[in-house]
Amino acid sequence: MNRKSTIVIALCVAGLWLMLAPVQAGAQAIKTEVTGWVEDPVLVELGESWTSGPIHHDRNYLYQWTVTSSDPRLEGTNFVTYNSNLDTRTFFWDGRIWGKGWIEQDGVVVWEGPLNGEYLEGIQTIRSVLHGAGPYEGLKVKLTLVQVPGLPVFEMEAVILDPGGN
Repeated sequence: MNRKSTIVIALCVAGLWLMLAPVQAGAQAIKTEVTGWVEDPVLVELGESWTSGPIHHDRNYLYQWTVTSSDPRLEGTNFVTYNSNLDTRTFFWDGRIWGKGWIEQDGVVVWEGPLNGEYLEGIQTIRSVLHGAGPYEGLKVKLTLVQVPGLPVFEMEAVILDPGGN
């Protein structure tokens, strides 16, 4: 192999290493599994409700909940703007739920993001990806809330994602 070929190969290897370096850094991300409860709802602000044909609509209701978590980063006061379209022809008024949620600790928003879910056979299931703010800037939480049948309590399963590995 001549010197020119050796230089070209070395440059290709160096370029490949530079392209893969960010991928290797991302592989060190930390995932923390979290469980907990969301309970004790309080209606903070009454929204609007109406029925159009068989669909009942709720818009912009604001609820406050208490979050108890196996990881203190997810504990605090949860606020949710609640919207729904529910089918009154079904026994439990099945339908879609959506809105925005945020968690405050000592009056400061530390997590926020959209939520989506469904109300099916009397059970609400809600999914969300929350983005960290303040001390948790750069972190994300993927969470699922499933209502305990017949109670205003949700079981929480979540994963805190720290892409920087901190």
